[in-house]
Amino acid sequence: MVQENKMWGLDAMGIAKYIFGSFFPILTISTSSLAQDVKVDWQKLLIEDAQSIHDELLDSHPGTYDNLNPEFLKTLDAGILKAKARAKIVKDYGGYKWALREYVASFNDGHLGVGFNNNFKTDDKWPGFLVKYDGGKYIVGAGDTDDKSIPSNGAELISCDGKSAEKIAYERQGQFRGRWFLESQKADFADYIMGDFGNPFVKSPKSCIFKQDGKAKSYNLQWRIFGNDLLGKKLALLHPSTKLNFSQQVLPGGGVWFKWPAFDGNSDSEANKALKPMLEAVQKNPTELQNAKYIVFDVRGNGGGSSMWAYEFAYVVWGKDYVKEHSPSGVSSVDWRVSDKNIAALEEGLKDYQANNGSEEAIKWFEKSINGMKAAKAKGKKYFVDKDDEDDDKVANKNNATKLFNGNAFIVTDYTCASACLDAVDLYKSLGVKQIGTVTSADTLYMDVRQQQLPSGYANISIPMKVYRGRARGNNIPQMPDILIKDIANDAAILSAIQTYNSKAK
Repeated sequence: MVQENKMWGLDAMGIAKYIFGSFFPILTISTSSLAQDVKVDWQKLLIEDAQSIHDELLDSHPGTYDNLNPEFLKTLDAGILKAKARAKIVKDYGGYKWALREYVASFNDGHLGVGFNNNFKTDDKWPGFLVKYDGGKYIVGAGDTDDKSIPSNGAELISCDGKSAEKIAYERQGQFRGRWFLESQKADFADYIMGDFGNPFVKSPKSCIFKQDGKAKSYNLQWRIFGNDLLGKKLALLHPSTKLNFSQQVLPGGGVWFKWPAFDGNSDSEANKALKPMLEAVQKNPTELQNAKYIVFDVRGNGGGSSMWAYEFAYVVWGKDYVKEHSPSGVSSVDWRVSDKNIAALEEGLKDYQANNGSEEAIKWFEKSINGMKAAKAKGKKYFVDKDDEDDDKVANKNNATKLFNGNAFIVTDYTCASACLDAVDLYKSLGVKQIGTVTSADTLYMDVRQQQLPSGYANISIPMKVYRGRARGNNIPQMPDILIKDIANDAAILSAIQTYNSKAK
């Protein structure tokens, strides 16, 4: 389950990927006091910020000139018209926020997102319970067991006000979140279906039918104020925390378990501070990993960042030549959208890497991308086309490299795995690693995002800067587990499944 403002990491193709930033409170003044003391014209701000989204995407998004995606410009223009129409009934922060969410969600792209400072008070409400998505059903949870006016925890939502549970879920969350065809998206946001979070474009259900123990029963919903403190506690009841700490541990039977809850590439990020010394340690003594009986790569909770980490650890385990021979094929080129702001974002990333002892390979990647975009701009081109010349070498040299690790390996995934985390799954499965856990999230072919503050200062958006051509895993296609584990928070269950697989594989 994600937090309300969770945004994916910012990716780049190949082994040298950089995270350009994440959403953060944009204002330097106290927005809480501003919200109380200043009257805000939310209709005006919505129109201005929506127009800015339109114009920024038109200027810098690779979809603007993408002949393989003729729907992009239609979505761009339809979205601004709808946002302006929505503005007519917007009266407060809630209407502003949900209208912008709907515009961005219409692109169905996890890399194209909007984030808010959320310091404006809204009178959130709930009917005394929440629901969560579980295998195609919406199941009641987090309700007070002594309250007989609400359905029991574990009951299945069937319908509300004559609409199916799925239709209710889409109307209340799906159309404002996007990608509702993904299991991961429903798992993330079904928690908010039974909540009134200031969205003026939907009506709260009055009566719903639930089924438990084979019997259906109708309940009239009684909506009540739901403070943020209570919301956090109830969400935790729906989804026991699977937050991991970065670690490397020895397992029974000669195994090693890595836990990587993030792949951030920023030099001052928690991930960088944890992964860098971990990587340096295994690089100094690679035979310890290479001689392990089995290895577990745990990426639960990992929403992306820099896939450099996945590649660098893979080089240690299997050998760099072997990884390059067997890494996912098919990406014929990466087409960077040429714009001044995209170039500036890459230049900022390069400075950070140079100032913080970034790898030589990553720095070369930045320099190549920046110089290529500048050269394309000088020629008046819309894209810098960065062709992958390694695939030809893979075909010629297939099976020539020595495989340094021959044990079993597993990558543990949950619904949050997206972006650079998905790249890691793509890579490791191509090396023979078994995916264990749940289905992942998914991403489009538009990658490598930068941040852009909107004129109001109350929100910012993430803008992809490039598009993959010919990626083996298709647009918005998730990775499916080889070994399904529904109780993804249970380490013991995961380890038991791994041990069962190992015993059968002998």
